[in-house]
Amino acid sequence: MKKYGHYNEEIDTLSSLLNNMEFSSYDERMQIEEDLKFWKENKDFLESYVPTPPSLKIFSDTTLKCGGKTFKILFFGTAHTDNDLVVLDCEDRLLIMGDLLCLRKCYIMSSRSGAENWIALLDHLIERQDEYDYVIPGHGGTVETVDALKEQRDYLTTLVDSVRQGCHRGFSLQQLKEELRLEKYRDYLMYDRIGLDIDAVWQQLKGKE
Repeated sequence: MKKYGHYNEEIDTLSSLLNNMEFSSYDERMQIEEDLKFWKENKDFLESYVPTPPSLKIFSDTTLKCGGKTFKILFFGTAHTDNDLVVLDCEDRLLIMGDLLCLRKCYIMSSRSGAENWIALLDHLIERQDEYDYVIPGHGGTVETVDALKEQRDYLTTLVDSVRQGCHRGFSLQQLKEELRLEKYRDYLMYDRIGLDIDAVWQQLKGKE
């Protein structure tokens, strides 16, 4: 995996949108340009550091003890990315999810994501809700109920089911991106880019055929 693969991917996606004029308004274009600047600046910032290799490789669920605390590292494989981990702080009863939980937000997937495994991951964590009191997401503030996980799961489930139905009906990817709007999620952040999530799920489903 490239050193800054996720950043490169985001930069390439946003640059492509601008180069191909894939925006519907001046405001949308300005938002894309602002996001592109954000990713470029953050990549430049990170590249000024030399990363320290990890001292421990994790390929399955692992328990670590440090400073009198117990941390359960939960390994799930491909979901938001191709190497997702969740940290459960047992003493403080914190579930640290990173970008596996993006509160009320569209455009959360890429070519490296796995929506169906992501749904299964969320179901598993929902079942374990008696082990934590607070959830720390990658986007949005700390939440105190499991409802946020359920809402994320329901968004992904609706998205996958809708794209799968469109595939069975013979719709092209472009038709789905133009016609599948999922109005229920109109108030989500970056709803105007839900087409990128549709594209990602389409590629995942087609890859299994």
